[in-house]
Parts: sequence; C-alpha cells; structure tokens
Amino acid sequence: MTITRPVSGSIRANALGEEIDLLLVNRRRFLLPALLAAVALSACSARATDAPALNVPVASEAPAAAEDGPAGPATPVGNMSERGNVIKQLGETGGFGPTQDNIAVTFAVDKITVDAKCTAQYAQKSEHGHFVKVDLRAETKSTMPPNMGYGVSGYEFTTVGEDGITEQTLVTGPAFSCLDESEQFPATLNPGSKYRGSIVLDTKNPEGVLVFRPMFMGGAGGWEWAYGR
Repeated sequence: MTITRPVSGSIRANALGEEIDLLLVNRRRFLLPALLAAVALSACSARATDAPALNVPVASEAPAAAEDGPAGPATPVGNMSERGNVIKQLGETGGFGPTQDNIAVTFAVDKITVDAKCTAQYAQKSEHGHFVKVDLRAETKSTMPPNMGYGVSGYEFTTVGEDGITEQTLVTGPAFSCLDESEQFPATLNPGSKYRGSIVLDTKNPEGVLVFRPMFMGGAGGWEWAYGR
C-alpha cells in the first residue's frame, strides 16, 4: 500500500475536461436514517463542472485509465445496470462526496485478478473457493469531511455469479490475511491523501460481476465491474 499527500492539498480539476461518474451523498441524509430513501435519487452516475481527476499513478501491470469526456450537469449517463449501479470498465474513475459540487474522493479499480496468489507469510487457502484481488487507486481532497466515514473495505463489495445470485460475505480470515500489510488498501481514507493498494475477497464465483456499494451511501447505488470473463 502506498500513501502520499498531494503538495497542493487538493485534487486538480482536469484541464482536458474528463468525464467522471459520481455518486453523491448529502450530509443530512446520511445523518438522518429516516431520509435514506431520498438519498437514492442522488446516488447515481453524475457529471460535475470542474470535476477532479484521479492524480495517482497506475500500477505498472494495470491497464491505463480511459479518457473521459467533457464535464456536464449532474445527470445519469445511462450506463446503469439492472441493480442500479454504474457499470465501469477497469481504469475508469468514479467519485463521491457530500454534495454535487464537492467531490471529496476520486477512485479507480485498475485490475481484478481471479485466484490471486497470496503474499503474506502465513497465508491460508480460500474458504469459499476463489481469492479475487482488487487493485485500487484513490485520491482525497484536503477539504474532505473527516466525519463522513469515507473509505473502501472488503465489506462493501459483493459478487454476482453467472447464476445471478449475489454473494455478500466476501471477507474471511484467509482473505484478510492473504496480502502483506504493505500491499493492502486502507479501509479508512484521510483528507488530502493519495492511495494505491489491493483488497482480497473470498468468493465462490470465479467469474461474474464485482459490486462496490459504500456503506455510507446507505445501500443507495454503487459501481460494478465484470470480471473473470
């Protein structure tokens, strides 16, 4: 896991006008569970003026990030799955924040490896059948609210098998201890920081769809990637 802090303390706006799919969370809606249903209206792919670019180098073995188009109003781009998630390709960026005009975290999934080899000294075999390693990058703004619980962890991922069944419990002891600590992506993100690392999931599905639905979104929307095909 690599952690650096940007010199400027904020994410630069992309001069080329990259398009970025955004899932947004309203602070009040997060704090008031009674209004979680309303959050779903804004938990979709979005475009914002002066949207931030992900300024974290891609790992050498991962595919280069795809270029995005010009920024626009916060409207769905139409690339949604039947599960209500934004469908992403490897290397494409996504983001979330407290408001439409304040995207606090930009991230990308660069590579998904099925039956990944463990690197920790006391690694164990998969309990569910297959280790799926997810290589991630993320960058946070210096203005990111520290009390929103923004982060990325294995508990926020699920897989959907070829049979259409969603597998939810992907964090096991063997998955947690598969990678050396230096390779692991942190579960908690700090303001004004850059991250690169991996999360290992333990699943019965060697192929299907990987879904990321952040806990702080209250289950209202997320992103997904096809893998193992």
